[in-house]
Amino acid sequence: MNDLRNLPQSSPWEVELVDVPGMEIEGAALAGILLVAESDTGLVRHVQPLLQGQDPSQALILAASAPAPPNTPGRPGALLCRGSLAMGLRRAAAAFGVQVTVQSSLPHADMAATGLLVSMAGGLPSDPAPWEPLVQALISTAPWEHLPDSVQFRFLGGPAAVGGGVGLVLGQAGAQRGFVLYPTQADFQAFSDMIEAGRPVPGTTFTCWCAHLDPLADFPERTRGMLESAGLARDGLGLRLFVMDGFESRSVSRDEEASFRAALAGMLASWTRHGEALNEGPNVARTQTEVGELTVFSVPMSRMAES
Repeated sequence: MNDLRNLPQSSPWEVELVDVPGMEIEGAALAGILLVAESDTGLVRHVQPLLQGQDPSQALILAASAPAPPNTPGRPGALLCRGSLAMGLRRAAAAFGVQVTVQSSLPHADMAATGLLVSMAGGLPSDPAPWEPLVQALISTAPWEHLPDSVQFRFLGGPAAVGGGVGLVLGQAGAQRGFVLYPTQADFQAFSDMIEAGRPVPGTTFTCWCAHLDPLADFPERTRGMLESAGLARDGLGLRLFVMDGFESRSVSRDEEASFRAALAGMLASWTRHGEALNEGPNVARTQTEVGELTVFSVPMSRMAES
């Protein structure tokens, strides 16, 4: 204990237990993810999954005595937390020779927790505002109730990542709802070949941008609040945005987001104009998007096969 009191002292640490409902590690339920941030700089000193019944003080002692690089050993000037965590931090506070202070505002820990949850959620938009009207239109009009994923939306014009791409509406089969974009015809063909073969095809890969609409109950509580306040949720569904590069998932970059929104806006324009006629034959719609005018050519795959 005296050794810990001899460590260099920094500003107070903000300590938060981030709620992650339903998450387990090797079958053991998590109490949450413990997150520690310095109150003056916002530096994240420690992130650790905490099992039910596990001592949070032990995690803080580890953060002080043997932190992950590039952090160096050091103790806090105080421990700041919300009331629910105060009792669990008393042993660590005694070891450091500092006080536990309960407060409602933990700005640096909250910011780090938001970033963590965004990452865990598969990615939320870097700027929710331009996505809000598109997500609201997609959920309220529910095109998957009328269109199968055999209706292809092909895009002409716009940036290279949209022009030549292929979009599909998901959800009529009762599975995942939303919209996906294959940035090139080659990406779409590689995916189609894999589906037809029933297994990965050696030597081929594909990229797919995904705007899934998942049940809000599947998101952590904090993420649900973020989605609802940003207008990215409606009727029990919330946006989950990510890219599949082959079988690896990653976040959508800011540049990719603009192109993806253009494709989604194009699909919605086509759906608004033609409705269920999209099931019957080729249709064309033009719309102005944030990246320029986009022409959307839509056709059922069955009709493509006939031609």
